[in-house]
Amino acid sequence: MKKKPSVQRAKREARSSHESVLPKGGEPLAANQAYSDHNNHVAYFPLDVLEGSEGSEGGIHFVNHECINPTFWSDHTHPESQIKKTKGHLAREKDGLLSGMKSILAASTRHDWEACGPRLWVRKGDAELRIVDLTNDDGRVELEEEWAESAGAGSVALRVELSICRGSDLLAQIPAVCVDSGRAFIPWPCEEKDGRFGVARWQYDLCKVISPGEYLGAYPVRSYLRRAGIFVV
Repeated sequence: MKKKPSVQRAKREARSSHESVLPKGGEPLAANQAYSDHNNHVAYFPLDVLEGSEGSEGGIHFVNHECINPTFWSDHTHPESQIKKTKGHLAREKDGLLSGMKSILAASTRHDWEACGPRLWVRKGDAELRIVDLTNDDGRVELEEEWAESAGAGSVALRVELSICRGSDLLAQIPAVCVDSGRAFIPWPCEEKDGRFGVARWQYDLCKVISPGEYLGAYPVRSYLRRAGIFVV
């Protein structure tokens, strides 16, 4: 879990950049990309809203980027030359694509994704983005963990593995649990130091966009997590 920036650190950074000029739209930011490319949100956070702050004239300027072109992260500028991508290039591109996917999931609802059968979900308007349940029959086993049985509300809880894909690229494989006769998916939780079970926010977002119960709001994923005593990190 990321720590919140301290007030003192934020103030120092604000003072150090006080006399600098903010980048202009179109200025170089990364390979083949410019500041404000693929941007749909700009925000300003005054430092005096941070916990413990006694007031400040400075603030944090936030500009997001939703570019899904892999070269945005890898800085590989020779796609048509004989210079091949290194493992480092590929790793950074994969991490960048997954980061972009997390942002899309956070802004999505069940209505933004189309179910193409019981094991494939495609983002409307972008068929390259897919979530696939590739669990074979042997791997789709019934769980006996107490939290899984509680989440299932008396029905069978089955372990599944969800694959996040962009085109032919596999970005991540996420273990999850199918509960309540397929009405919902919940992420596989991790046990925290205090003994409680928690799930990552983006994995919760992932399960929301593929759970049928979210479509009409009758069986939201959070209700199953609450029943099992699982919190969202």
